[in-house]
Amino acid sequence: MEWYENSNLVLAIVVENMALLVITMGCFLVYVKKNKTRKSNEEYELMDMLNRYYSQSADNVKKSYDQINVLKHDIRNLLLVVMNLISENQPEEAKNLLGEKLHQIDRIYKLVDTDNEYANAILNQKLSEARAADMEMHCAVLTSFGGIGNQDICSLLGNLLDNAIEANVGNSDHPWLDMLVEGDQDEIEIICRNSSYKCLKLNHNQLPLTGKASGEHGYGSRIVQEIARKYRGEVLYRVGEKEVEVAVHLRRSPAGGA
Repeated sequence: MEWYENSNLVLAIVVENMALLVITMGCFLVYVKKNKTRKSNEEYELMDMLNRYYSQSADNVKKSYDQINVLKHDIRNLLLVVMNLISENQPEEAKNLLGEKLHQIDRIYKLVDTDNEYANAILNQKLSEARAADMEMHCAVLTSFGGIGNQDICSLLGNLLDNAIEANVGNSDHPWLDMLVEGDQDEIEIICRNSSYKCLKLNHNQLPLTGKASGEHGYGSRIVQEIARKYRGEVLYRVGEKEVEVAVHLRRSPAGGA
């Protein structure tokens, strides 16, 4: 009788362990399936984002090409007029005319070309939006984007530039935007400086919410902070007289941030 009871106990333990094993395997399979679905969704979102930026960038390049063709047809007549003004001893008028044309040429959309197609797509689109908003714009990329995941590049650059453009909504006092990307084989630093339509004050290294879409601005800033933490970096803010600077320091990941 005792042997029978022990056998039942052993059988119950075996059944219990088998059930736990089945549950564990089931949970593992569900996790793997969800993880694959999450990665697929991230890849789909990234490709959709890239396609939208490429489409918008292609439109901007086409507009630039059309502008260049107009200038090519116009430049000969311009030079003839300038030569005529100089021959008639009117150098000031010639200078003013050339200045207007140089300003027009400078406003033509300039293509940003880096080692990363994702960065190219979003930089060209966002900087084009800044130029369309009459912001004086400068961008210099002096290093590779290697070691930073493509989705993180899109989110980081997109949010930084969105915030910079938003900070100048309604700003008629010479708005401007500067972006610098530099670094070495271990680190990368992205510095975004821009004018602001009003003076701002930092609160514990955080910018106050501004603009009509202040909720979106706050969300974008949190995304930038999360990406910095992911790459063992930091985000530093500096404010001046109607001026804002955001410096994002990242450590490159051997796996590209995947």
